[in-house]
Amino acid sequence: MSLILVMAHAPLASALKQCVEHVFPDDAHAVLTLDVPADEHPLHTLQSARALLSQHPQQPVLVLCDVLGATPCNVATQLAKDKPIRVCSTPLQFDRGGRKFDELVNDFVLEDPGANVIK
Repeated sequence: MSLILVMAHAPLASALKQCVEHVFPDDAHAVLTLDVPADEHPLHTLQSARALLSQHPQQPVLVLCDVLGATPCNVATQLAKDKPIRVCSTPLQFDRGGRKFDELVNDFVLEDPGANVIK
């Protein structure tokens, strides 16, 4: 199953996961969150993100960030150098359209494997 990692300024990542739980209650386990405190050093955030993703080494990952150019997005871009992930710098939005969770994620993850950052 594909995963979504929401990396955003605290407490937005956790709040967005709660929204996903309403839309996709059976797939909430596939949404990982990393709330980034405003005063956290980017290297610490990168270490935390790597540790989180290391628990799921074989799964496709879509990383969603809250602000282009801010620490969560910059760290996600660094992650894309380590692992074939996709980074989307737009807020989490689902147009479910009757599709399943995996289909939505794979639309982003598999769309263009060469482009790791979607703006």
